[in-house]
Amino acid sequence: AQTEYLLAELALEFANDAKNPKLKRKFQDEAINRFTNIVATYPDSEYAPKAQYKKALTLEKMGRFDEACEEYVKLSYRYPDNELVAETIARLGQYFMLKGKAFREQAQKEPDEVKREAINVKSRKMFKTAAEVLARLGQRFPQHHLAAKTAVLSAQCYMYAEEFASAIRTFEKVINTPNQDPALIAESMYWCADSYLK
Repeated sequence: AQTEYLLAELALEFANDAKNPKLKRKFQDEAINRFTNIVATYPDSEYAPKAQYKKALTLEKMGRFDEACEEYVKLSYRYPDNELVAETIARLGQYFMLKGKAFREQAQKEPDEVKREAINVKSRKMFKTAAEVLARLGQRFPQHHLAAKTAVLSAQCYMYAEEFASAIRTFEKVINTPNQDPALIAESMYWCADSYLK
């Protein structure tokens, strides 16, 4: 498992160094195949969750976001107690947040009012999903270095979803958490006030 993992990492390094797009893709595919093989052949090894995470991350870097999302979810189900699950939650939350932003931008360009509102509904749903996913990181891994940041992002996504009561509750949790980063408290206070106004 360790040898396969090192060979997969080496393939990724070659992919990062490759100037030719076809060659880059070849090395990325090789890495994905090796990571897949580790999870299938050595599911109980310490390298299996790392390989699952790296497979998802590689797919994400290749722009294959839907496939990456599926692989991140598999990591959460197969290895629920692994420390990489926190990183997975953050990346999944960002995935849904980016989809929400993409729908919002699409809606702004849509001249037809009915179609625009239909796209805005999709955007709000994606932002709500992002908020719910991001909130899980702090619930499951309260000491993780991303817990406070993802809580603020979660609250902002609730805001974008126009779920202002949920946004306010989440911002207030950040504000009232002892020993919180002062910059995150200030940011939360500002957006909490904005949510009250809206």
